[in-house]
Amino acid sequence: MQCVVSKQPVPVPAFETLEDRLQLPRRYFLFFDVFFQAGRHNKDLWKVAITKNKGNNGIPFGSCVFEAHVRTTLRENYFKWLLQVLSNPRLVSDEYLEGWKTEYDYESSVLFPKRLICDTDLVSLPVECQLEFDRESNVFAIVNSEDSDCDEEDTARSPKDVQDEQALLVKDIVYKNRTKHQVMLRILREKIDEIRALETSGATKDDIKKALSTAKKRLSVFDDDFVNEPEHLQRPLPKKRRKSIENKSRNSDKKLDFFGKACIELQKEEEAGYRRAWENVYKDLKNNYIVESTGGTDDNSNENQIQLLKQSSLLTNLKNCRVWRKAAAIDISNMAAI
Repeated sequence: MQCVVSKQPVPVPAFETLEDRLQLPRRYFLFFDVFFQAGRHNKDLWKVAITKNKGNNGIPFGSCVFEAHVRTTLRENYFKWLLQVLSNPRLVSDEYLEGWKTEYDYESSVLFPKRLICDTDLVSLPVECQLEFDRESNVFAIVNSEDSDCDEEDTARSPKDVQDEQALLVKDIVYKNRTKHQVMLRILREKIDEIRALETSGATKDDIKKALSTAKKRLSVFDDDFVNEPEHLQRPLPKKRRKSIENKSRNSDKKLDFFGKACIELQKEEEAGYRRAWENVYKDLKNNYIVESTGGTDDNSNENQIQLLKQSSLLTNLKNCRVWRKAAAIDISNMAAI
């Protein structure tokens, strides 16, 4: 929501750009600091992992399986969360709604905006402290500007170099994925207009709630029946599923496949030491570079903060869901829930 209602709006980031800690560590910082932390549901344990012995403690923030669940939840609810926020005129006025965009909306690099979410204070990491992964030493390096207060050693590459390089990678990722989201974006905009019209027409809360629920069913990224073609804007009738006592969670094949692949990818990163390297630099940043805000501003007031991730059922009762059991079947180690 802050991307839309800030004084200088930026496009809502593509969710694919939030998952690559090695090539896009600044984007991944946003994912880790916001979504992963929100899914952790325990601010005290998160704070202990950061502050104990000034971060030199080896305390992990979460397992590969847990992160795979957060990734899956983000993708599953990306368009639904946008609908929930943008369809409510009490949260987003018509003034802000008029020009809102996602990064998927830009058709060419010429039209792609120079100012993205990583260039704003929506990412708590200071702009003068950029991140890049050094494959030779297997660590994340903090690249600082010469006039910053950071005490790191000077490097040959400037923060601007790192920023520009990662901006090009963001564009490449967006252009590879934008086509498959166009029908979903079209449905999203239609439903935003429909529900906002209900909100302003004096419809009952039950009518609005029902319309919102129906609209969300059509915005499922992992719907096996969804076809990404303009002529398939109308979603097929839902298939009837047999109820099972054993299977307490109903998940599509697309969702299961994505979760399983994410588990494998994250396990490989952990075995290569990338996960520990990331957690080390994250603790360093939180202890030495980032001043936590104690008071809200107009753009970041507590009134506007919506804890959407907490409403996801995917992060509850993990061991009883089919997603968990399929991951276990493909030999993922360290399967303990957080």
